[in-house]
Amino acid sequence: MYRASLVLLALAFVGCADRTALLVEVSSPDLAIPGDIDSLTIRARTPRGAMFDQTFDVNMGWPHSITIRPAASDDQGQVFVEVTGNHAGAFVVRRVALTAFEPGATRRVDITLQRSCVDVRCADDVDCVAGSCVGVALDGGVDGGGEAGVDASMPPDADVDAATFDARLDDAG
Repeated sequence: MYRASLVLLALAFVGCADRTALLVEVSSPDLAIPGDIDSLTIRARTPRGAMFDQTFDVNMGWPHSITIRPAASDDQGQVFVEVTGNHAGAFVVRRVALTAFEPGATRRVDITLQRSCVDVRCADDVDCVAGSCVGVALDGGVDGGGEAGVDASMPPDADVDAATFDARLDDAG
């Protein structure tokens, strides 16, 4: 009985660790797939430098999602998430959000690509909102329209998406 309780307790901790993730939901009210955007580049990095950087072809409508799981050393750290929409390999639009992993939970990060930010190139770690470059605050910041923001914890399969990708940050050291 005692051994069985320890096994169940250990499994509960493992299950919580497996749930630690960011669910990045990318959408756009005014950019079309594939006419305006035919691929998304998703980058994520922590202060330690752990990095995910991958481009995905998209050919179906919005939204598109990626679940980013932390490296073992970064499950409580802040994460810069950058989403770039491309067309025929060329830059179209980019959004940036700053969030953090919440141990044992999946945190949803909504990123909306806006036509007003097409061809606006902001510096690293700076977001484009309504055609202007603005600083990024923790949890996506306050940009008046919720275009880049973070919702409370939620299960990773809560929505039906046009495409869903799964990734894990790599330890950079």
